[in-house]
Amino acid sequence: MGRFRKRWGGIVQSDDGFTVQVRVSSFPGVRIRYKEGPRTMDVFAEAMAKAKHLVLYQSSMAGWEPPHASETVDDATRQTVLDRIMAALTYAGDVVELEGRFPKVRNHVEGQIQLEQELAAARLKWREEDELRRRWRNDTLEEHRHRDTPR
Repeated sequence: MGRFRKRWGGIVQSDDGFTVQVRVSSFPGVRIRYKEGPRTMDVFAEAMAKAKHLVLYQSSMAGWEPPHASETVDDATRQTVLDRIMAALTYAGDVVELEGRFPKVRNHVEGQIQLEQELAAARLKWREEDELRRRWRNDTLEEHRHRDTPR
């Protein structure tokens, strides 16, 4: 791997033609932006208690950002991107722990669809749980009314 240089704005630039930038995204959320030519991949991480310690979520490496979002990204490409991110962050003095696995999707568009489906399923589950809690609360109130009603 080529040499690295630190640039303004938390950017690490490689002689190999890519940059890595770490940006806080609603703390403790962190967005790691990998840029290679015209393509960009945003990878999500979380800041830990110690300064410069991050947990990087491999499952967020679905694919390239628009306008390249429909391009297929295989695990070999994801691994190359991950290796480059890790090298750049190590150069910058960050300590990175990996979490999870690469996603099963082939590109960013499929990743967004999968995320929307997971959110819809979670919302449905939350509505069902709310309904169960409401019924339980109503049943419990009804039991207390009958028990406390003078005979």
